[in-house]
Amino acid sequence: AYPAPSSIGLYKPGQGYVKFDQKKADEYFAKVTQKIARLILDTRRRWDEAGL
Repeated sequence: AYPAPSSIGLYKPGQGYVKFDQKKADEYFAKVTQKIARLILDTRRRWDEAGL
């Protein structure tokens, strides 16, 4: 079962807005880019080992 996309009724001003935190966003970005870089390097290493 999948949820059906639909609008959400918000009844108070400002309700549902994202509380953006630049520090958390920067930390998240750094962690994601490090993980992707490790994945790319590991993939290239394995390709080299396989002779591709």
